Amino acid sequence: MKSTNLHSATKKFELLIDIINRPGDYLDAVELRNALTTQSKFSLYSDVSLDITGCHLNTFKQATNAVVPGGFKAMEHNRIKAAAVLTEKIPPKERTDTVRSLKSKVDELKHNIRSLEAHIMRLTYLQRKTMEKYKRISDLPPNQIKLAFEKDLDELYSLMRVLDISDFWTTK
Repeated sequence: MKSTNLHSATKKFELLIDIINRPGDYLDAVELRNALTTQSKFSLYSDVSLDITGCHLNTFKQATNAVVPGGFKAMEHNRIKAAAVLTEKIPPKERTDTVRSLKSKVDELKHNIRSLEAHIMRLTYLQRKTMEKYKRISDLPPNQIKLAFEKDLDELYSLMRVLDISDFWTTK
């Protein structure tokens, strides 16, 4: 038995334990998720970054029986458990052509429209307040403009924070 196969079997067992304990770290590992579906795919799975090499199923079974506590049965049990944990964390994709999915998409779009309408109203209110302040400043004598401008600017920044518009501009 090659030492690389024994080492790889140990690493695969450790990987399965890690997946079971921390499935969130492996949600985007599509290749690994596919490898967990069958014994043969998992035995052929290789990952250079994890120092795991693939081998044939019979070789993998022999290596696993030699180095893993509980042998191949323990490895198989953990493979099934890891696959189940990963599929639990990833919600199944909903078909886009069903009535329910179309209704949920319409509801989501309606919600987005309402949010945008409210945001436009807040921006319009802010624009009106800004114009009022500039009109008031334009009627002031030149020596009072700078002080009034700074005061009005602070009020506008405060208004932007209150209206939750500050994500578009940097404020003080």
